[in-house]
Amino acid sequence: MSTDIAVATAPAHAGSSLLTDFRGAAMMVPASQMPAVFAEFDERRRLFRKWLFSKLKRGVHYGVPPGCEPRGNVDPEQWVNKPSLYKSGADFLCELMGWTPKFSNDTETWEMLGKPPCVCMVCVLVGSDGRIFGEGRGARSRGEKKMADNATIKMAEKCAKVDAVIHALSLSDLFTQDMDEDQPARKPNPKADPNAPEQLPRTARITGTQLQQLVTKWKANNEGLQLPDWTAYVQRVTAREFNVRNANMWTIEDFDAVTDAVRLDECGELPY
Repeated sequence: MSTDIAVATAPAHAGSSLLTDFRGAAMMVPASQMPAVFAEFDERRRLFRKWLFSKLKRGVHYGVPPGCEPRGNVDPEQWVNKPSLYKSGADFLCELMGWTPKFSNDTETWEMLGKPPCVCMVCVLVGSDGRIFGEGRGARSRGEKKMADNATIKMAEKCAKVDAVIHALSLSDLFTQDMDEDQPARKPNPKADPNAPEQLPRTARITGTQLQQLVTKWKANNEGLQLPDWTAYVQRVTAREFNVRNANMWTIEDFDAVTDAVRLDECGELPY
């Protein structure tokens, strides 16, 4: 499903423009109409993504696999890891959009890489009318992680499908296919000293940098709001009262819930 829209000029008596093909005709309308055209495109994209996220579930269709948790960045404007779109998410979105994934060997890529011992696949997403909505590529080395050949093929197909879905729905700013959902979990941390001050283990708490990055994203969606508004926002989303300025008071569940709420804010709706 393409989010592109195009503009066809309506009869003079209609008093407005009909939106049908953005890319092909947006630059053809009078300048006085262009703000409305671009606003319509933004609104359609916002509503589509809002609907999409109302269907996806964190931890089921997408998330951060164990061992792939993002590291803190000094600069909140630096690139940070995005959640990975899981195979279950790609399958769900294909069903939701009415797409059938069709796989084939990616011989061109395999030859370009020098014919290494790996499996290269192409996934094409085909609609019920035969139209192609997206294409993705994936590869897995033969014997990687001691996988059998059949499992290697399946993993290459999974990578190609996830890549195709992300491209078809223009979701690369929200998801990645790079993190491996089959990553083994980290070894558990040693037990804390019972006489030491109570504190969550490292795997169950967030860093100050992560919290600052989340606050920065929230501020970008809520210009003019202040710290008391942020506190009320977090407490509403997490349904508990705590010092939201102290990263040690946050749990992973709190952080994930507020992260999802802020992501929905980007689609234009506050969670309260």
